[in-house]
Order: sequence, then C-alpha cells, then structure tokens
Amino acid sequence: MVEMLEWQHDGIYDRTGVDEAYETVLKTEVPRIRLPLRPGRNVASIVEVAARNHLLKLQGHHSARQFAQRLERQLLEEEQRLQTPGAEAAGAPLPPSGEAP
Repeated sequence: MVEMLEWQHDGIYDRTGVDEAYETVLKTEVPRIRLPLRPGRNVASIVEVAARNHLLKLQGHHSARQFAQRLERQLLEEEQRLQTPGAEAAGAPLPPSGEAP
C-alpha cells in the first residue's frame, strides 16, 4: 500500500526505511509506505523504486537495515579506535603534500 502525501516542510518522515509499517486489509497485514511528494516529481518512478525495494525485502535483502548495521559497526570501531591510547596521533590526517606538518 502506497500512501501519497503532499510534502510538508515541517513534516516528520521516515527517511531511512528501517522502520516498517503495516495496514490491515481484509484481516491481512499489508506493508504500507508513506511517500511525501512535491509537484513536478516523477511519481511512477518513485512508486516503482518503492515496489522494487519491497520485492528485495521479500528476497531477504533489506538494504536500509544492512546500511544501518554497517554504519553502527563503523561508528563503534571509530569510538574504540579513539579510546585507544595514542590513537589520535596514529589516526590524524596527513597534511597536504608540499606542506610541513
């Protein structure tokens, strides 16, 4: 189910796709997607991408969840690296070539 809404500047929208919403239709749970749209956008393409994303989820490829997990893992690794003594110097960026440090 695709619910098309007029895009509001101050609206709160799920931009990641990690949270899933369902609607009950004839005692059956149907996935629901809320699409905030603005005039002049290609609605057919946007709905097609949402449908393709749903099909990928059914096949076990939940890209938004995988992205969130990868991001979380990298943030934890970075936090651990910064908590290691001497990590600041080892992880400091090099100055541009031709400049003295």
